[in-house]
Amino acid sequence: MSDQDIDILFEPDAESALTAYLQLLHPADIAELFDHVDEENWPKITRRLSAARLAEVLANLDEEQLETIGDKLKIERLIEAVEQLETDDAADLLADLPEAKSQAILEGLPSQDRAEIQSLLAYPEDSAGGIMQREVCKIRADQTVREAIVAVRKARQEMTDVLEVYVVDEDGVLNGVVDLEDLVISEEDTPISRLIHPVASRVTPFVDQEEVAQIFGKYDIATLPVVDTEGRLLGRITFDDIHDVVEQETTEDVLAMAGTSGEEFVYGSNYLKIAVFRLPWLISTLIGSLLTTTLVPLFSNVPADTIVLASFIPVVMAMTGNVGSQTAMIVTRGFAIGRSELQLLGRTFFRESTVGIIMGLSAGLVVGIFAFLRIGTPILGVALGLSMMCSMSCAALVGVSAPFAFRGLGIDPAIAAGPLVTTGCDILGIAIYLLVAFLVLS
Repeated sequence: MSDQDIDILFEPDAESALTAYLQLLHPADIAELFDHVDEENWPKITRRLSAARLAEVLANLDEEQLETIGDKLKIERLIEAVEQLETDDAADLLADLPEAKSQAILEGLPSQDRAEIQSLLAYPEDSAGGIMQREVCKIRADQTVREAIVAVRKARQEMTDVLEVYVVDEDGVLNGVVDLEDLVISEEDTPISRLIHPVASRVTPFVDQEEVAQIFGKYDIATLPVVDTEGRLLGRITFDDIHDVVEQETTEDVLAMAGTSGEEFVYGSNYLKIAVFRLPWLISTLIGSLLTTTLVPLFSNVPADTIVLASFIPVVMAMTGNVGSQTAMIVTRGFAIGRSELQLLGRTFFRESTVGIIMGLSAGLVVGIFAFLRIGTPILGVALGLSMMCSMSCAALVGVSAPFAFRGLGIDPAIAAGPLVTTGCDILGIAIYLLVAFLVLS
């Protein structure tokens, strides 16, 4: 539907059409509708939604929209909506609202709901505890299948999906898990102890969410239990939460490459703030580029008839910078998926340096042949090809070293894939290029 058609729905005589249209939409689509509607018309949407539908819509809004709509809704309405959410979604929503508003909503919730949500808010936002939900279906090993099915039915009233049944002892310590299909095909009097199988993996609340995402990928699981240091079951993390984590972590990596750590510095409306935040990284690139201009005069003794060397400088800078950035991004991505670790540094160096030599040899051969055909001087082609091979090989080593160095210093390695590595490789490439050309041609 076009923006013009949407505007028609908000005309004074179109209220019934708007109500019918909203009933056809998924909550995620209703949340998208806020991007196309003036803020003054937002209340016309929210007052036509049930508490459950409003809760799902609020969970799909971005932080800025949520803050705006939160100011337009009464506290009582927000409390009704939050009560409909699972604890993890409720905690996320309250974390995005202003503190005063969140506190008022918490005070209006039933005591048990309030305690569970506050326990989640106490964990770091990017930890396993921060993304888990407290609702779980759990039974004891001495119970029967009949009792387990009753527990599943009860849990289904509080949870969107019951994907497994956790088995705990009298102290709440996690002992195993029972699959739903085993409950369905087993006799009602079958002891749960016969159906238990081990949990593939478990985490404690303070494990970083990126590590949690790696566990989901490694074991190909739909849920992951969260336990305390004594093994007591605290909650679970579901695959839909991990989808959000992967998207968030990917966005953070991309923003880090741009020299920022928040979407407001890229997609926000404060243009001066965005420019001021991004400018230092571009200035660092400019300074590095200016340094390369000081290198050429140092090799003024190169024979004058080979001044054509200068025309190949942009080629060397482009290829060297691209190799360095490409390698750095591969290594940085390896950190995110667990393929680049400190103990693998030697193997990573060998792999990337070998690949760099192969690529440099190939590019050098192409450049050397091109220079020979264009100029007709074999020794110049050799100089160009050899210098290209050396500079690209060294750029690969820089691309490996930078992310590991940044990580060792406690700096986000994604920064290494940005202007710093590119500029460093530009300087290195020109220096090697001119040095090799000087040694070969002099």
